[in-house]
Amino acid sequence: MESRRAVVAAVVAAAVSGALVKIIGGILSGSVALLVDGLTCVGNLAALAGSLAFERYRWVPPDADHHYGHYRLALGGTIVVLVVYSFIAGFSLHEIVAHAEGSVGLHAPLYAVAGMALYIPAIVLAGRIGGPLRAYAAFTWSEVLEGAVSLAASAGGALVSYIIDRVGAAVILAFILYEIIDTSRDLIIKMSDVAPEGLGDVIRREVESRLGVRVDQVRVRVVDDGVAYGDMVIRVPSTLTVRQAHAIATLAERLALNHGVRMVVHIEPDEGGKDGV
Repeated sequence: MESRRAVVAAVVAAAVSGALVKIIGGILSGSVALLVDGLTCVGNLAALAGSLAFERYRWVPPDADHHYGHYRLALGGTIVVLVVYSFIAGFSLHEIVAHAEGSVGLHAPLYAVAGMALYIPAIVLAGRIGGPLRAYAAFTWSEVLEGAVSLAASAGGALVSYIIDRVGAAVILAFILYEIIDTSRDLIIKMSDVAPEGLGDVIRREVESRLGVRVDQVRVRVVDDGVAYGDMVIRVPSTLTVRQAHAIATLAERLALNHGVRMVVHIEPDEGGKDGV
């Protein structure tokens, strides 16, 4: 446990150091591309902190106010990501417009290289430790690409024209906006009770074939990764006893649970009967 905490501390320290080097370098050298790149590094750390803060709610058991658990509260981490990146996007746009003209110091590429040298170990360590940090590492590999853009842009701005640096900053901003749009789309889908494609039909066919009943309706909604709830209406012969009908409903719930769906089964009488039940 102590070693894990030490690795997490090392990840944070390396990431913060790399971000600060880029931000300070951008300010001192006049490179807007380097400054925006450093801000995205800070944004990734803030997003990670927000995700970890809300992650614990996913495992809180159901209570009087949340009968189906607290899975959706984990989406608060995604909202934090959107807020942080929206702020960075707005600030970056201001910096690009406000410093449309200027110059870039020859030392700007050195800051870019130093920032990348500090930031890459943070990503590698995060990937090794796993858990939420693995997702952080996978996402922040994009920082390496942004770092390459800021390095090339700041070098071009220093050696050729400041316009190259501003174009690089605009490219990084475009990537930030893409991430905001993509994350927003994913959040909307998760909040919309989307049904897993084809899963309801799979459950319907399996229940009908194995239990010999008619399934009138299957509804499934995803509440979290790997967690889904649903309801099912099945028809059983009206000649069955309550105990027999209950046993069939229980088997149907177990079949659905094999597919990761916590199903509530409603029984309706089938006056026509069904052979083999």
